Amino acid sequence: MKVTIKVIAKEVGVSPSTVSRALRDYPLISSTTKKRIREVAEKLGYRPNILARGLVTKRSYTIGLIVLDISNPFYAEIAEGVEEVFSSKGYSVFLCNSAYDPEKERKYIYLLQERRVEGIIITCFNVNLPHIQDLWHNGPPFVPIDWFPGDNPCVTTNNVEGARQAIEYLLSIGHRRIAYLAGPSQLPGAMDRVKGYKEALKKYGIPFSEELIIYENSSAKDGYKNFIELLRRGIKFTALFCANDMVAIGAMRAAQEKGIRIPDDVSLVGYDDTEIASLLSVPLTTVWQPRREQGVTAACLLMDMLLGKERSLQKVVMEQKLVIRASTKPLGKEVKK
Repeated sequence: MKVTIKVIAKEVGVSPSTVSRALRDYPLISSTTKKRIREVAEKLGYRPNILARGLVTKRSYTIGLIVLDISNPFYAEIAEGVEEVFSSKGYSVFLCNSAYDPEKERKYIYLLQERRVEGIIITCFNVNLPHIQDLWHNGPPFVPIDWFPGDNPCVTTNNVEGARQAIEYLLSIGHRRIAYLAGPSQLPGAMDRVKGYKEALKKYGIPFSEELIIYENSSAKDGYKNFIELLRRGIKFTALFCANDMVAIGAMRAAQEKGIRIPDDVSLVGYDDTEIASLLSVPLTTVWQPRREQGVTAACLLMDMLLGKERSLQKVVMEQKLVIRASTKPLGKEVKK
């Protein structure tokens, strides 16, 4: 027998409309009634007909999520947070991986709109690109994760402060030649971290040297390649700051192959504090970010937009902090074995 709303209503002893509202988490239905209805629906094996519901309500009950690199645990954890919120509300999430390619990003935005998603969450490549501006002005509700100009809600962290914390720590333990494998130059967050790097150097009276910085790093492959590039150029450095943990992992692998000891020869700092950072053979000093919480917060912002709710706080800036582990040490000091 096909389980319908009417079957559940008869079993619980309420009207079909009450069942329908309860399954959509309607706020005026009591939590006790919602719980009872969901238990009965699960017991009977009820599966909602999303297509039929969409035809009646003119809604798709889907949202899009576009991330820069799904292979990076940072973005995977953001996706977990987004999916957790929307699945609890009966929504499906279309996950798209732009792979730091603005053209792929553009195509995904238009594809999601063709699929009639109700909203989009995006970790975008560059907020000033035409397709992002078009999405802002003409598309469905959307929430960027990272900084965004104007009055559109967004979720971000203080990238300037995070980088400044990391560099000031290295400076405080004696390092003066600090190389930086920075993120893509078109990413606002990456450029904010460069700003924090420069501000920390200035505070300590250390002149900025362009030779110590290489841009366009996002993956372990980039970290490996550009660590080798620093050596090839003959650049002298005692510490290395990396755009993210994956870049740091690649740099660590290159250092090991070249016989350079971490942290005895070079102190190494990452960014994000993904789970793998603490599990490496030399646990990584890194800047912690609330990864899953960013996804949850962005999803809640978008859900409020879909429900027509007003929020007094449109831009949510989340805290980050430096986590010190074994990949860094004071300059000139031997590490106890």
